[in-house]
Amino acid sequence: MKKTIFLLLLINPLLSFAFPHIDATLTPGTQGTLNDNKVYAGINWQIGVKASFDAIFGFRTAHTSSGGNITGTDLNIGIPISKEHFSDVKLKAEYLNGNTAGQGDIGVGYIFGRDKFLATIGYNLPYVKIGTDYVFKDGFEPYLQINTLDKYKKPSSSPSTYSCPNPSYPLYFASINGLTNVCSLPP
Repeated sequence: MKKTIFLLLLINPLLSFAFPHIDATLTPGTQGTLNDNKVYAGINWQIGVKASFDAIFGFRTAHTSSGGNITGTDLNIGIPISKEHFSDVKLKAEYLNGNTAGQGDIGVGYIFGRDKFLATIGYNLPYVKIGTDYVFKDGFEPYLQINTLDKYKKPSSSPSTYSCPNPSYPLYFASINGLTNVCSLPP
């Protein structure tokens, strides 16, 4: 067995001189990205002491990579439907991060009717968002939202490829003098 390995190691450099070769050309693959801007609407059901239904209108911009990772921003306004809370309009700006299946968000906002700032955190699925607002001096206000935001699509990408300068040259993936992708020249 040792003799066979020795002979192969000895023959390998000799074969590289016997069969002239040139390096294969690497064509790098492309990493697809997708910028997705969406205007959306929804209904927000706020649970707790200040229970109410809000009409939600928003704009979301998201950048999706070929791996399915998403980052972006969301700006939305919530207008209460009930008469007793009609003046409690919420304006929120949120940072979005996740993947095509679901995204977490964190942000800040302001309630005009109560003149109070808020912090918000939530999780987005297609057509659904769950989260909570923390209104300073009032506490947590959890909510469930149904909206028109569907699942994000993953952009396409292409793999890297090797090719020979002349299509009639065969491409080898064997190691010849440390080269792993070489084209054999015709005799």
